[in-house]
Amino acid sequence: MKSIFKSRLLFCAVVFIFSLICSLAAEPVSDDYLLYYAFERPEIRYSAFTNGRYIANRLAYLIVRYPAAKVFCYTVMLSIFILLLSDVTQINRKRQSVSWLTLALFVLMPPAIYANTIMWPFAFAVHVVPIIFTMFYMRLCFREFSGKLKERKAVLIPLCGLLGFGGAFFVEHVSIFNVVFAVFVLIYAARSKQQKLRAYQIVYAVGALLGLVIMLLNPQYRDVAEGTESETFRTIESDLTEVFYQAYTKVIPMFAKRFFLLHLLIAAAMAFLYLRADQSGWSKERRRYGKLSLSCIAAYALYSVFNTSFVEFHSLTASERMGALECAFIFLYLISVLYLSFVLTERERFLRTAVFLGGTVISAAPFCVVNPVTPRCFFVIFCFWLLLSLELFTAASEQVSDKTAALMKRAVIIFGTGAVSILSYINIANSYVFHFSLRELHKQLDSGRQKVDLVTVPYPDYTPTEEFSSDIVRLGNQARSIDDKLYEGTLEMYFAYMIDYYHLEKIDLEEFHATLISYHDYTM
Repeated sequence: MKSIFKSRLLFCAVVFIFSLICSLAAEPVSDDYLLYYAFERPEIRYSAFTNGRYIANRLAYLIVRYPAAKVFCYTVMLSIFILLLSDVTQINRKRQSVSWLTLALFVLMPPAIYANTIMWPFAFAVHVVPIIFTMFYMRLCFREFSGKLKERKAVLIPLCGLLGFGGAFFVEHVSIFNVVFAVFVLIYAARSKQQKLRAYQIVYAVGALLGLVIMLLNPQYRDVAEGTESETFRTIESDLTEVFYQAYTKVIPMFAKRFFLLHLLIAAAMAFLYLRADQSGWSKERRRYGKLSLSCIAAYALYSVFNTSFVEFHSLTASERMGALECAFIFLYLISVLYLSFVLTERERFLRTAVFLGGTVISAAPFCVVNPVTPRCFFVIFCFWLLLSLELFTAASEQVSDKTAALMKRAVIIFGTGAVSILSYINIANSYVFHFSLRELHKQLDSGRQKVDLVTVPYPDYTPTEEFSSDIVRLGNQARSIDDKLYEGTLEMYFAYMIDYYHLEKIDLEEFHATLISYHDYTM
């Protein structure tokens, strides 16, 4: 017991340190400039709070405006997020191997998603925090379905009401999933012979639905639907051809295949469960379907590795045609995972697998009709894929010997600490060079130079501050001569407040020109 406590304490300490580093390394970009001045300058207040993300917008303002609040909120919320992520699939028994694997796979998410959610203060408040609400309720329901929730205290009723209602005011596709999941829980509990419909489940569903309705009643969503909204770049596609085109070219490429580590883990866990299963009572059809499903899962895992690590098939074939084929491939993959989960795992685990798979589809579906589609939109989808892979890994790990489990635990701890160490170093290096670049930029401007060298961060894929470098370059005369419309509307506003935020008032827009240079070359 003492050893287990020390292992858990070590894991929590690593999570806390990683979260703290992220809080210190995250820098404001893009919408953050507007949020920073939102209450200080009335003319942009509406621009900063234009939608129904009432809680997310104000939390983002708090994080952007006050450094101490950023460090506190980031560290606490990201720590809670990772700990919850590691606990959702551990219903029957806590396993340190699952916890450390969760941390490792989380920090190894695709860099584009990491940079646009974890390292961007505004996106962190909008896209990361609401999943905490979702996972709290999800874990509660899973424990109920597995018979592990022995005490149902009265406090659960108002708590779940707040989780459902509050969780709706962050980002639209998560709010939609919350309602769908809440309705699913009600139907499952009402129809299952082993379950009873609980008051907290009803209250959560009412809160989630009410919150979604209030969010969507915000006038901006009507303006977006009618094509008259002018504050943001959001649009809704209504033409069926455009919907399919967007699904094939924007949603499908980001929906699954970028998460190749997760698909490899799913394939390995499924193969292990399949080989260890007692097949003596299986019919010929089940054996055939099992082999076909396992082959499809393995094929998709290899496909995701090849596409991510080597060359994309889209560069070799007509993209629209490949998008349709890839959509069919993903559909077969989902069906295969669902079927083998039904065959190889117990009822409660299959239920959780179905929820996670459904979560990926429900969370991605809105982006077939909504623009723009950016990497941060797929953060929650990544989380559902991660939970699915952990669920199957947990099922497989329960069938190994104690000796194998001990070896696996050591390997995963090494893997997890290694992954966290590498990404922490990347965060620290990027943050240091970014501030070094700012200092050097101020020195050059103070000396009267308008032709400046701007030092770029060493790992641009892992931070949104690369956008700052590109924006500074676009301030130059060369960019203006190429596109005279560059400074119209929102972009002009971003540049103006970016200059104010970083105290770059000495930039002369008529003469300024920036050249990007790497940190290594600059310090040589």
